Amino acid sequence: MIQDRLAAVKTAMERHSLLCAKILIYLSLSVKALTILHGRFYRSKALKRQIDYFDIYFSPGYLAPGIVRDNKKVKRFTLIYDTIPLLFPNLSPFMKYFGYSWTKTLVDHLDSDDYCFSISKQSKKDFLAYCPDLIHEQILVTPLAASENFYCCTDVNKLKAVKEKYHIPSNKKYIFSLCTLEPRKNLLMSVRSFIKFVITNEIDDLVFVIGGGSHDRFVGILEKEIRSFEKYQDKIIKVGYVDDEDLAPLYSNSEFFVYPSLYEGFGLPPLEAMQCGCPVITSNTSSLPEVVGDAGIMVDPNSEEEITAAMKKLYFDEALRKNLSEKGLARAQKFSWEKSVGLMVDEFRTVIELSEK
Repeated sequence: MIQDRLAAVKTAMERHSLLCAKILIYLSLSVKALTILHGRFYRSKALKRQIDYFDIYFSPGYLAPGIVRDNKKVKRFTLIYDTIPLLFPNLSPFMKYFGYSWTKTLVDHLDSDDYCFSISKQSKKDFLAYCPDLIHEQILVTPLAASENFYCCTDVNKLKAVKEKYHIPSNKKYIFSLCTLEPRKNLLMSVRSFIKFVITNEIDDLVFVIGGGSHDRFVGILEKEIRSFEKYQDKIIKVGYVDDEDLAPLYSNSEFFVYPSLYEGFGLPPLEAMQCGCPVITSNTSSLPEVVGDAGIMVDPNSEEEITAAMKKLYFDEALRKNLSEKGLARAQKFSWEKSVGLMVDEFRTVIELSEK
């Protein structure tokens, strides 16, 4: 009888917790929506007073306000990132609950009068698929770049301090992954492949360090997966959010970086890893081949066998690690903010000059 009552109480508490969680989600989404509307309203008032002084309106992501779109004199430029909210709607609360996202607003309104800067060829291709009125020639690919904070760190003391800070065993080598802990990043596949690799090859001197913020629901799934490995679960170390100043030492001293994401509009972490001289394993899908080129090992993100084989290659072949490290450093030099900004400025000038003829 007591057991039944306890079970009933537990069930009621779980339902109550779930209801509270849903209420909090709706409240947070409502506040965010009001904040967006408030910001757009006041921006529009300021624009209305000054719109005739502008030649160009540049948006770093959001749709230009109606007052700009209605003004034929002003040339509109928008930086477009990816269509992830449309491809993976369950990962976006606004899309999941309301069918809304700023990306959807963009694709519903971009047309032949819009000029765009795309962070990758893949992103350009995706936006053209969703926006039939966009003109191919009016989308210029301007890749992202890694910050100068990412560099080859050979300071032994920094590495020691970082290992201590994030509870990485001092007597173990490690591989690294940095991303938001969510399904799209394919972490379950990464973890399974790693465990299969260490078991098959009887590896005892290596751990897998996973850094990054998280989606609460997915964290539970990931932790359950890790616990299922029983005596091997201590080889997976979740370090959570990593401070900026610790990233270069973590990347630089990792045996290799693992990033078999299912989809990326660009994929900055592999570029950051290469800029730190860290060999990279990443997906052969979406924009990732554009970023990594031949400076890393490309795998099918849905193939445990390919990911495991890539880990085996890099772990046992020091010459290969060194070769990919050098290639990665050279590859990373091809990306710079100065180059991307230069492309944008040139495009601004070209469009204005053409409009004045």
